[in-house]
Amino acid sequence: MYDNPYSTRSRGLFVFLVDRSRHCLPTLGRGETIAHEAASEVNSWLQNLVIRCGKAEGVRDILDIAVIGYGSDAKGNPIIEPALLGPLAGRQLVSISEISKHHARMDEVLACILDEETGEILEMPTQCPVWIDPVAQGEPPLCAAIVEVCSIVDEWTQRFPESFPPIVVNITSGVFADGNPWPYADALKRRETREGRVLLLHQYISASGVVAPMLFPNDLRRLPDAPARALFSCSSQFPQELLRPHGPYGQLHVPGASPGCKCMSVNTSLVGLLHGLPLDSRW
Repeated sequence: MYDNPYSTRSRGLFVFLVDRSRHCLPTLGRGETIAHEAASEVNSWLQNLVIRCGKAEGVRDILDIAVIGYGSDAKGNPIIEPALLGPLAGRQLVSISEISKHHARMDEVLACILDEETGEILEMPTQCPVWIDPVAQGEPPLCAAIVEVCSIVDEWTQRFPESFPPIVVNITSGVFADGNPWPYADALKRRETREGRVLLLHQYISASGVVAPMLFPNDLRRLPDAPARALFSCSSQFPQELLRPHGPYGQLHVPGASPGCKCMSVNTSLVGLLHGLPLDSRW
């Protein structure tokens, strides 16, 4: 399980859920809001996915991408919609080759760059492509957003039943406005391809000064607050297959991951997970 590599014969799917509620208005230690951090994380994920799929001849078209924002309007009506800007605006599902060609603009940002040789995450000021901007309004209908993701995943897995299972990344302030997300998250995690079940990851961004960074936790008791514990319960367990060598595809290593840990982070990035995903070395 979890060992069929991404290739031109076996596509992958990444779905990014982005909390765009008013709970993303608080500022973090460096003066940016949670909404800015969430948008920056998505842009970093997309840039690193483009890099990960790149070869000398260009970006191989082996992944599909969905970026879905969730919030609500002034009357409390849920807003769950595609969040990409520019030429890709309004589209629910796009290919990684389209992502590589059609960003909205270039900004100078503090980017998280995955070092392919060491697996470390490097931060540096650089001109980076921007695909989404920060938004913060209304309440976060996470349960309804997960229902939308289930529809996307169901359609995709019917088309690609042999592929590596979809990866869903929820970037959140830790607030849930429409009930307990656990049963919805559980239903999503039960979706599968023949390679394994959907992986649901959570990146929890907290403005609290007492919440220290934490990556791939394995003990509920060590989590700092109730939102973190709720997200821990909703997150997928890290697949042990990604901690072991994948035959001819080389030794895999995901920084910070250990047996029994969960696919979540607190006030730090999960983009290092990309280093451990199997890619076909015969490209």
